[in-house]
Amino acid sequence: MPLKHKTILTVSAALSLAFGGLATAPIAAAEAVFTPIPQAQMKAVWTDSVETGGEGANGSLEKVLDGDTKSYWHTVWYQGTGNNEMPHKFIIDLGKEVSDLGRVTLTPRQSSNGSGRAREYQIVSYTDANCADKSKAKDLVPAKTLATGEFEENHGDLSVKNIDFAPAAARCVGVIYKSAWGGQAGSSETVGSLAEFNAATVSGYQPPAPPAAEPEVKIPNPADKITITDGSLSADLQAGFPQVIAYHLQGKTLPANVGSVLKQVRINEQMRTVSLVSAATKTADSATYKLKVSGIEATLTVKISLAKGNLRWEVTAIDDPKNQVDRLAVPGLNLVSVAGAKDGALTVASDGTNRTENPDITWKIAKQKIGMRASGYMAALSNSELAAGLVSNAISDDYATSVQDGREATRWVATTAQEEADTAGKTTMVGSLTPASWVIWGTNTRSGKIGKDPNPFAQIRIVSDVNGDSAVDWQDSATATRALMVENKLPNGYGDTKNRVITRIPFNIVSQATHPFLRTLDDTKRISLETDNLGQHVLLKGYQAEGHDSAQGDYAGHYNERAGGFTDLVAMSKGAKDYNADFGVHINATESYSEAKCFNDGTNPATVTDESCVIKMPPQAAWGWMNQAYYMDDNADLAQGRVIKRFQKFRDELTKAGIADRFDWLYFDVFYGKGWRPQRLGAELQKQGWEIGSEWAWAFPDTSLWSHWANDEKYGGQAQKGLNSTLIRFVENSWRDSWNPNPLLGNANVVEFEGWTGHTDYGKFINNVWQRNLPTKFLQQSDIKTYQLGQKATFTNGTEVTSTRANIGGTDLGTDRVITYDGATVYTGGKYLLPWGEKDGIGAAKSAGDKLYHYNPAGGTSTWTLPGHFKSVGSFHLYELTATGRVDKGTVNASGGSISLSAKANTAYVLYPQSAPNQADPNWGQGSGIKDPGFFSGTLKSYDTSGNVSVETSNRANFQALIGEGASSLSQTLTLPKGDYSMWAWVEVQPGQERQVDVSISGNGVKAVGNQKTIAGKVTTRITKSTAPNKTASDEKFQTYFQRVRVTFHSEGDPVTFQVAAAEGTAKVRVDDLRVVKYTAPVDNEKTAQTVFFDDFEDVDTGYWPFVTGATQGGDARTQLAERHSPYSDAGWWGKNKQGQVVAHGKQSDNVLAGKWSLLAHEENAGQILRTIPAAIKFEPGHNYRVSFAYQQAYAGEYQFSLGRDWLVDSQVKSSTVQTKDIPEAKGKGVGGKGTQIFSTEFVTSTVGDYWIGINKVGGLPGSDLTLDNIRVEDLGKAEVLPGNADPAIQAAQTVSEGQTFTVQTNTEFFEPGNPGKITNLKTTLSAPDGWKVTKKSEPSGDNIAQNWEVKAPQGATDGLLTYKVSYQVDFDGTTREVSVARKVKVLRSVRDGVNYLSDLPWSNEENGWGPVERDQENGEQGRGDGTPIKVGGKEYPKGIGAHAPSSITFDLAGKCTRMNAIAGVDDTQQNGSVKFMVIGDGKTLFESPQVVTKAGGANKIDLDITGVKSLILKVTDGGNGVGNDHADWADAKVTCKVETPAAQPPSLKEVVAEAKPGTVATSDAPTFVDEDGDTVTPPAGVKFSFANLDSQRHLVQSREAVKTNGDIYIDSAAGQVTYLPLAAEAGKSVKISIQASYVQGDETVTIPGTVTFNVAANEETPGKITEVTPIAPVATDPGICEKKPFVEIPVTKGVKYLIDGKEAAAGKHEYAYGKQITVTAKVSDTSSYRFAAGAVTKWTFQAMAPEGCEVTPGNPDKDKPGTGKPGTTDRPVAPPTDNPAKPGNSDKAGTGNKTANSRGGNLTRTGAYGGAFALAALILIVAGSRIRNRRLES
Repeated sequence: MPLKHKTILTVSAALSLAFGGLATAPIAAAEAVFTPIPQAQMKAVWTDSVETGGEGANGSLEKVLDGDTKSYWHTVWYQGTGNNEMPHKFIIDLGKEVSDLGRVTLTPRQSSNGSGRAREYQIVSYTDANCADKSKAKDLVPAKTLATGEFEENHGDLSVKNIDFAPAAARCVGVIYKSAWGGQAGSSETVGSLAEFNAATVSGYQPPAPPAAEPEVKIPNPADKITITDGSLSADLQAGFPQVIAYHLQGKTLPANVGSVLKQVRINEQMRTVSLVSAATKTADSATYKLKVSGIEATLTVKISLAKGNLRWEVTAIDDPKNQVDRLAVPGLNLVSVAGAKDGALTVASDGTNRTENPDITWKIAKQKIGMRASGYMAALSNSELAAGLVSNAISDDYATSVQDGREATRWVATTAQEEADTAGKTTMVGSLTPASWVIWGTNTRSGKIGKDPNPFAQIRIVSDVNGDSAVDWQDSATATRALMVENKLPNGYGDTKNRVITRIPFNIVSQATHPFLRTLDDTKRISLETDNLGQHVLLKGYQAEGHDSAQGDYAGHYNERAGGFTDLVAMSKGAKDYNADFGVHINATESYSEAKCFNDGTNPATVTDESCVIKMPPQAAWGWMNQAYYMDDNADLAQGRVIKRFQKFRDELTKAGIADRFDWLYFDVFYGKGWRPQRLGAELQKQGWEIGSEWAWAFPDTSLWSHWANDEKYGGQAQKGLNSTLIRFVENSWRDSWNPNPLLGNANVVEFEGWTGHTDYGKFINNVWQRNLPTKFLQQSDIKTYQLGQKATFTNGTEVTSTRANIGGTDLGTDRVITYDGATVYTGGKYLLPWGEKDGIGAAKSAGDKLYHYNPAGGTSTWTLPGHFKSVGSFHLYELTATGRVDKGTVNASGGSISLSAKANTAYVLYPQSAPNQADPNWGQGSGIKDPGFFSGTLKSYDTSGNVSVETSNRANFQALIGEGASSLSQTLTLPKGDYSMWAWVEVQPGQERQVDVSISGNGVKAVGNQKTIAGKVTTRITKSTAPNKTASDEKFQTYFQRVRVTFHSEGDPVTFQVAAAEGTAKVRVDDLRVVKYTAPVDNEKTAQTVFFDDFEDVDTGYWPFVTGATQGGDARTQLAERHSPYSDAGWWGKNKQGQVVAHGKQSDNVLAGKWSLLAHEENAGQILRTIPAAIKFEPGHNYRVSFAYQQAYAGEYQFSLGRDWLVDSQVKSSTVQTKDIPEAKGKGVGGKGTQIFSTEFVTSTVGDYWIGINKVGGLPGSDLTLDNIRVEDLGKAEVLPGNADPAIQAAQTVSEGQTFTVQTNTEFFEPGNPGKITNLKTTLSAPDGWKVTKKSEPSGDNIAQNWEVKAPQGATDGLLTYKVSYQVDFDGTTREVSVARKVKVLRSVRDGVNYLSDLPWSNEENGWGPVERDQENGEQGRGDGTPIKVGGKEYPKGIGAHAPSSITFDLAGKCTRMNAIAGVDDTQQNGSVKFMVIGDGKTLFESPQVVTKAGGANKIDLDITGVKSLILKVTDGGNGVGNDHADWADAKVTCKVETPAAQPPSLKEVVAEAKPGTVATSDAPTFVDEDGDTVTPPAGVKFSFANLDSQRHLVQSREAVKTNGDIYIDSAAGQVTYLPLAAEAGKSVKISIQASYVQGDETVTIPGTVTFNVAANEETPGKITEVTPIAPVATDPGICEKKPFVEIPVTKGVKYLIDGKEAAAGKHEYAYGKQITVTAKVSDTSSYRFAAGAVTKWTFQAMAPEGCEVTPGNPDKDKPGTGKPGTTDRPVAPPTDNPAKPGNSDKAGTGNKTANSRGGNLTRTGAYGGAFALAALILIVAGSRIRNRRLES
C-alpha cells in the first residue's frame, strides 16, 4: 500500500499559496492536515470543450491526470468546432466517495505564459455515483458549491494553486472556468487550459476569523489650504501648487493628492522645478496659480474651478517667449484617488482591438502592491460611496522620439502608493489617476500653419449612485464620464449612429465603375423600400479617379468620371434625400499615388502648394496595387495645414453643390497615426463639419464613429477587430459602431453585396439587416445604465436585455437573448416585434416610436405584448417588406394589449397603427437617361417587348430581364442631346448554349462611331454565345458569364431606340444594367486599310475596353487606366528595383506612353490578366490578322501576349490558348532604355471558336509593370492554310529539381466542325531545352490522344520550356494541321557544399494557409509570386520564404547538412499577425517559438544543429487568435551542408556490332559515347582509341590497307573504327574485340573500355556436302539478388538446336531457380547437312547458389560451397586448365571428358562435356573474354 503524503498548513500558509482570490470558506487559523488523493485512482470524466488540432498532442482532459506538467488540457479555440466560449467546465471522478474533501490543486499550463489559466473559478462537488459516467455526468446538478474566487494575474507566476474549503462529501469534482488569463500581460482568454489536477482530504478544520477592514486614508489639512465650492461639491486645494487634496460631496470624501505639495512639472520630458510667482488668486469656486518654470523663460497659469458638480483643472496660459514648451505633464498630480477601504477600485482602459485580450486593467486597491503603474485612454474610479467621472485632452505626441507617459491614445496614468491612514500608526494603499502628458505644440507645428493645441485640461465629476442601481461602483464613474463627454461636445454625427441600421460599401476599382453613382442611387432606393426607410450609411469606396486606391490625396476635383463624375455624385446625393441615406467616401491621408494631382516629392519647392501631398523622401513604398503608392510626410502634411486645406476644398465643393448636409462622412483608410495626430486632425475636421470613420477601431478614438474591421466579420484578423474595452463600450455604446460581438449588446455588421471583396449576394445583405443589425440598433437607442456580463444590461430608456453567456463568436447572432421594452418582451429566440421611430428613434419607454418591425426567422405564428403607446391600439395595418416596397397584408387586430402575427420564414414585416405613409415613385434610373436600367421595378413597364421576355430574380436576389424561347426582344426609346455616345447592356447567353443576340441602336441620324459595326444598315453588336467568365470581383455579375455588349453611335438629338433582340432559339438570354454615357472615338492618325479596331485609351467609357478581366483572376486585379503626372509617372523617377527596394531611378517604365492615358498593369497577379471578347473585337473565322500595340515593360519574361479561342462542347464552355508570345523588355528612356516599342504578331483564325487576344503575367519581379497603348487589329484577309481545331495540353510539375526525371502527360482535344471523320497521319512531339532528355513512354491513345513522357532535367539545368506539338490530317480533306502549346518548368538546385538558401532548394511537401508559399518574398495574396520583399523588424531580406499560418514546408536534406539558420518573424506588412514557428527534424522538434511571435514583439533568431537530419520541416501555427494577417517569414533561411562533389562520370562506349565474311576484310562503324541513360553524348575532347589486351591470334598492323592476312587487325585511333580479317576458325562465330578510349581530364588520364563484335558468317555451303558446325556455348547469368532468378541465354548456331533438361529450347533467356542444376545439350538439327566438328562441346550444366538471406531449393548439393565469383557476373562454361595449352589452330586431337566449374559470390556452378581439342577450348576461352574471372574448376 503506498504511503500517504500529508500536508499541514496554517491558514496564513494556505492563503499564501492561493493565486489571489480566496475560496468562499477558507481554512481556519488552526492546523489543517491535507492528505492527497492518489491521482492514479482518479478518472477524467467529461469536459465541455477539447481542442483537437491546434495544440498538437495536447488538448484532452486526460492530460490533467497524467502526472506530466508539460502536457495540458485545452479547450477549443474560438475558430474551432465546439464550445469556444466561457464558461468552460470539466468533471473529475475521485475514484471513490470521500467525506472530507478540502482542497483542489490546479497546476497551470507551463508553456505560453500559462495562457488559458483560470481567473474566475467555481469548484463544485457531486455525490451521485453517476458522476463517473460520461454520458450522465454532464447533466447532473452539483451537490454543493465548494469554492468560488478569482485568481489575480501575477503574470509569469505558473506555480501550483491550492483552493482550500470546508470539508465536504464528494465522489466527483467539477471545475468551472468563468474567465481565464491570456499569455500576454493584462490579457484575457476565451479558452481554458490546465496542466495537472489534484485533490486532498482535510482534517482539523476551523472556520476563520473575518479579515480586518482596510483603514481609511488620512486627508491632509494644511493650514493654508484653499477650499472652493459650487454649492454642492467642494474641493480642498494646496496653496503652493495647483493640486487637489480631496473632494467632498454629500458628507462623503474622496481623496485626490494626499501627499506633499508638488514642486515640479515635466516639460518636453525633462523635470523642472516651479515656484509661485505670487499667491494663488481665489474666488468661491476657483483658484488660479501662476508658476515660474526654472531653467527656461516660461510661466504657466493654472486655474482650478468648480461648476455644476465638475472640477476643471486647466492651463489657461503659457508665457513662453522663447518657444521652449512643446509638451507638458505634471507627474504625481493625482487629480483623483481612492483608498483600499470601502472596496476602492480603479480601472484604466486602452483602445485594444484584440478579441482575445482584455484591455481593461482593474485594480482592487487593497490588493495592490506599492509602485504599480498603468495607463490608458479612459479611466474609472470608485469606492462604495463615491465615484469619479474623468475627461482630459492629454495625449502623447507620437512624432516625438522622447518617452512620454504612454504612446498612442494615453489620457490617464494610474499609480499606487502607500499613504498614511487615518488610524494612528497605520498605512493604507491608495490608487491615483493623473492626466498623461499634454501636447502644447505638436511636432513641427511651430514652423507650420495650424498653430498650437487647445489649452491642457482635465475634468473630474464626483457622483454617488448616479445610475440608480442602489450601489456605487465603476458604472457610476463611467456614467459620470459619459456626462462630462457630452458636456465637452461629442463628435459630429454621434446622435445618428443609433439610427444607421445599414452601412454599405458600393465598390469601384481598376477603372471598372461597376457601381456607378446612379446605380448606387437605385440600390439606395431599393434598400429603403425593402426596409421601410431604415437609416443607411453609404460608404463610397472608389469615388476618386480610377476607383479604390487611386489618386489618394486628391479629395476634391478628381472624381471617378467612369462612375459618373461629380455631376452624377451630386445627383445621387440629392436623389437619396427622401430615402434616409447619407454618404461618405473612402479616403487616405497616409499614402499617395503618382496620378494624384497633389502628389509631390518636395524636391522642387516651386511646385509645392498649400494643397500638395508631399511624400517622405527618400520615398517609402506603401500599398502597391494598381500603382505604387508612397507614404506622405504626414507630420508635415498636418503641421503645414495642407491636409486640412485639401479636405476644406472638398467640403466647399460639396457645400456649393448643396449636398454637404448628407455627404459629410470621411472614412480613413490605413490611418496608422496614434496620439496627437488623430486628435488634432480629427478636431480640425470636426470644425469643417465632417463625420469620421476609420479602418481600425483604435484610430481617431475621439471622433471615429465607425470601424470597418470591427463591422466586417470576414475582414481582418481576431487581433484587429472592434474595441474590446467594457468600460469604453459602457460609456460610448450608443455613439459609435466600433465594437466586438457581445452576448448582451450584439454588434452591427456590414455584409456586402456591392462588390467589396467580391461579395455580391443581396440576399445575405438583407438578412443581416434583419437578423443582426436592427436588434443591435434597437439596443443603441439609449445609453447603457447598468451592465453585468452573463446576466443583464439595462438602458436609460427602460430597455433591458438578458443572456447567461459570457462570450459570443463573431458570426453568432445571439438569439438566446431576451429583450424587453416597457415591460414587454420585444425580442426572444431571434424573432422580434421591435418598436421603431423613423426620425427620432423610440425615445423613452412610453414613446415606442411610430411603427413596429416583425421578423421571425423560422416563420409561423407568435404572440406579443405590445409596448408603449401601442398597447392602446386595437388594430394594425400589416405590410410585408419586399424589394419593391411594402405589400399590404391587411389588418391585424390586437386584444388586451397583445397581438398574434403569422409570418413567412426570414421575411420582414412592418406594422402601423394607421395606414402607412404613401411610397413615392422611386423613379428608377433617375438622372441616367434610361428608365429602370437595372429592372429594379421587377417589371418591364419601362420597356417595349416582343416575344417571350420577363423579369426574374437571380440567385443573388437581384432582378434581371430574361429572354426565353423564340425570337424576342426588349427595347426602350430615349432622347439624348446631340452628340456621340456609348450605350450598353450586360448580356449572358445561357452558358454552353448558342443563340444570336443583337444589341442595337436606331433612330433618325444614328450612325456608328469609333470601331462600331453595322449589320443590315443598323448600328449593331452581335454575339452568339457567352464564353468569357466575368472575373471582375467588384461586379454584381462576378463569376457569371455576363459581359458588357456595347454600341457606340452618333445621335442628332432625336429619339433613339436601344434594343436587345434574341433570334430564334431555346438558349436563355439574360440582360441587366443598361447604361449610356458620352463618348469620344479614338483618333487614329495611322489608320491602315486593314484596320478593324483601334483604341488609344484616351476616352474609355468604362473598364479597359477592349479588354475584360482575365479568366484566371480571382478579383484582385492590378490593372487600370493610368493618368500622366510627370515626372512621377515616368521612367527614371524613384521606383522598385528587382529586390523590391525603392531606389532613385528605379522606375523602369512610363505609366503613360502617349497622350494623357495608357493602360497600366502593375505587378500583376500570375495568369491571364486581360482578354478580349467578341463583343469588343470580333475575329472572323479563317482570316489572317495582325495585332499590334505600343508598350513598355520593365523586364523580359514578365508578360506574354496570348491568343486563344472559346467554343462549346457537349453544352460546356471550353477555352484554350492557341499560342503565347513573350513581350520583350522595353524600358523607358528615363533609365536609358529604348523607350516605347511596338509589339506585333500575326495569326490565322480557325473555323471553330471565338478567338480572343489577351495578356498573361508570367514573372514575379518587383516593379514589373506593363504599359499598353494604341492597340490595333488588322484583318489581312482570308488565309490559305488553317490552324488545327484542337486544344493541346501539357500537364507537368511547375517546379522540378536539377537531375530529376519527371513525368509529363499530354493530350489534345479535337473539335473539328461538323462530322469530320477520323484523325489521321497523327504525329506528336515533346521538345525540351538542349541537354534535357525526353523519352516517349506511351503512344497516343483515346479520343484525346493522351500520352506519357519522361523528361529529365540535367544537373545544372535552368528553367526550361516544354513544347508539345501535334500535327494531323482529317480524312475528308487531307490537309495537314498543326497545333502546339508550351509550358514553363522551374528548375530548383540541389543541395550544394556550403551555404544553401532554402528558397533555392526544392521542397517535397507544401501546406499554406493563404495562397502558395513564396520564395524570396512574403506570402502576398492568393496568386504565386504576388508577395512583396521580405521585411522583418524593419530590415529587408533578399532571401527567404514567405508563408502564412497554418503552414508546413518539408525539405529532403539526405543527412548532408549540419546547421540551419533563419530569422523567423511576422512580416512588417502585417500589423496584427501572431504566429509560432517550429523546426522539426526527422520527426523531432528542434525549435519552437518560446512565445507567440508578433511584429511588435520581434522575431525568433534560429541557429540549429541539424547534423544528419534527412527530413527538415518548417512549420508555422497561429498564435492562438486565428490566422488572420498571419504572414510568417523565414527570412534569410539557409542550411550549411557538407556535400562531396561527385567526380564527373565518364561516358560509356556503346558496343559496336559489324558483319564479316570469312576471307573478307570488314570495317566496323565508329563507336559512340553514351551517358548512364544510354543517350548519345558528344565525345570527350582529345579522345584516342586503341585495343585492350589484344591476344596473340590477332596481328596488329599500322594501317587499314595493311589488313591482308587472316588475323590482321587495325584500329583508327581518331575514329575508333576497327578493320579486321577474320581467322578461318572464326567462320560462323561472333568475335569480340576489346577496345578502349582514352583522354586527359585534369591531371589524370581517363580510360573507357569498349567492345567491337564481328559476326562472322559461316563458310559457304556446298550443295550435298555435310557442313561441320561448332555450337556456340550458352551463357548463364546470376543476378546475385533474391528478387531476380538466374537465367541461361540460348544462342543461335546454324544447323544446331538446343535442349534444356531434355526439352527443346528457343533462342533467348530461360530462368531457373536458385539451387537447381540444369543441363543444356546441343544437337544437330539436320544430320543430312550438318555434323559437329571434332572436339566440339555439346553439353553444359549450370547451377546458381542462392545469395545470403534467400531461401534455398531443397536438395541443393552445393549450397554450402564457398566461391570466389562476384554477384551479377555473366559466364560461359570453359575448358579445364592444362599444363601444356595448345596454340590456337594447332590442335587436331579429338577426345571427350567432363569439366566442372564452380563459382561462389555469383553463386553460379557449371559443368560441361568437352572434347580433347585444347585448341578449341582455348579459342572458347578467348571468345568468352572478360566474362571469365576468378573461377575454380573441378573435374
